[in-house]
Amino acid sequence: MEKNLIQKIKKMPLTVLSTFGHNGLDWVHSLVDNHSQILIMPAFSFFRSLDRIKLHNKNIKFKEKKTLILLAKLFSKMFYNDERNKVQRRQFIKNKKDMICFEKNLIFWILNCKIENLEKNLFLGIHYAFVNLYKIDLNKKKIIVHQEHVPWHSEKYYKIFNSNFIFMMRDPRAAIAGSVLRMQKHNSDQIYANQFDHVLLYWKFSEKFTKSADKKLLNKILILKNEDMHENLKKEMFKTSRFLDIKFSKTLLKQTFL
Repeated sequence: MEKNLIQKIKKMPLTVLSTFGHNGLDWVHSLVDNHSQILIMPAFSFFRSLDRIKLHNKNIKFKEKKTLILLAKLFSKMFYNDERNKVQRRQFIKNKKDMICFEKNLIFWILNCKIENLEKNLFLGIHYAFVNLYKIDLNKKKIIVHQEHVPWHSEKYYKIFNSNFIFMMRDPRAAIAGSVLRMQKHNSDQIYANQFDHVLLYWKFSEKFTKSADKKLLNKILILKNEDMHENLKKEMFKTSRFLDIKFSKTLLKQTFL
């Protein structure tokens, strides 16, 4: 049974949700959250999380296979302890028992799945551990959807997973204004120059990735517009379901979290 589950996850196609920056990405995530054919975890941005772990654990040798066991433990603790993962839309490990179960299943995957690429191994293993923790029936699932909040890891996803992409965008004036308001809220009514540069980088990188793509990659990218979704959500989610190659469902019109 476990071998069948491992093989199923290995073969599932991946679609990455990303953004041009402060455009309603969490909204799209919440709309696809409850579709019966989609395996989707609460947003945790795999590559951004991995970068954060690398930053705080500089002695780790990431080219060694035994490092995966350590990373499994670090990810499990991050999901449980990090305050950023305790908000409603992200929390899925709610107590120490959950953390132990998740870590145990993630380590089992690492020891048994035989994937050479460390990042692919860890990414799929996290989803395997999530499936086991929540006792999800994978027979009903057709696709993995994952939110990577920042767009600058898109090239990695394409190279490692041959993934599809859904980019969320809106009028840049509204997106930048929203970003400024959010930063002011967290910075005692101030916004710093490097933070504003960060907002512009969202747009420039997303534009670069989508416009410089070859023909093969272009067919793997769907761009959703916030304003179009507000004007006719059903139409846009029909388009999304076709792109994901799943059946349209009314669940795509209602926000849920886990």
